[in-house]
Amino acid sequence: MDKPNVWAGGVLVGLGLLFLAQSSFGVDLLHGWNWWAVFILIPALAAFSRAQAMYRARGTLDAATRGVLVGGLFPFVVALIFLLNLDWGRVWPIFVILAGVSALLARPGHR
Repeated sequence: MDKPNVWAGGVLVGLGLLFLAQSSFGVDLLHGWNWWAVFILIPALAAFSRAQAMYRARGTLDAATRGVLVGGLFPFVVALIFLLNLDWGRVWPIFVILAGVSALLARPGHR
């Protein structure tokens, strides 16, 4: 079983248990929490796992590995913004920074 399936499966089982506890026992663990943002976080974590596997297999941080890594950063940040209830009006510069990091990692010959 590869790691993205383990991550995705583990997160889904955890969410299912939380929903079961909430509906069956009245436990309100998710009150005020944007729980649905976890579904944005799952593909980001899968991308990070895939980038790590690519790095281990190739032994270098090549363009394809950097692309997968950067591709996971954007949904990861979006999920964190929702999960932490951050104000979009204050944190939007993070996306400018991510775009800059993406451009730096995309330059030819970067190791």
